[in-house]
Amino acid sequence: DSAMVLNSIADAVTKYGHGDLMDAPRVAKLVVAAGQCLAATTIIAESLEQLELAVPRYRCFQAILLLLGSTSYRKDEEIALVAGEALALYSDAYSPVNATYGKLDANNWPHDYSEDYARQLPPHSQTLYVLLRKYRYLSSPHERTSSAQALLALVGRCAGR
Repeated sequence: DSAMVLNSIADAVTKYGHGDLMDAPRVAKLVVAAGQCLAATTIIAESLEQLELAVPRYRCFQAILLLLGSTSYRKDEEIALVAGEALALYSDAYSPVNATYGKLDANNWPHDYSEDYARQLPPHSQTLYVLLRKYRYLSSPHERTSSAQALLALVGRCAGR
């Protein structure tokens, strides 16, 4: 079941990314798996089963984001790049028929960060919105710096196309 896998990966990323059980090499591998699972389950919600994946997918997305500035990041700063690459996989998988993404209309975004608004966005917009509206304004220098590294990984993925 896809929802169970996404929830298990989110739990594992949270467990090994923070606190006493923190293991940076393990969490880096889990984040790669999380990005691949998010990409594989990115579909346009047309049925109830697909809608049921929304919460586990968002949990997994949040688990990756929580690594930015975490104790894993402080031990190994490459975690932010790995997280950014996973977010890039997630963002790049959303491709409805006839979709073009030449321009992102950030002018329509709420000025202050809104979790409810973020949940409604497609993956590519959601990732950029969270990194630019939430992480850019955080008071923690570790979180701000790590979000820049995650954005660098996103830009690298775009430039590689």
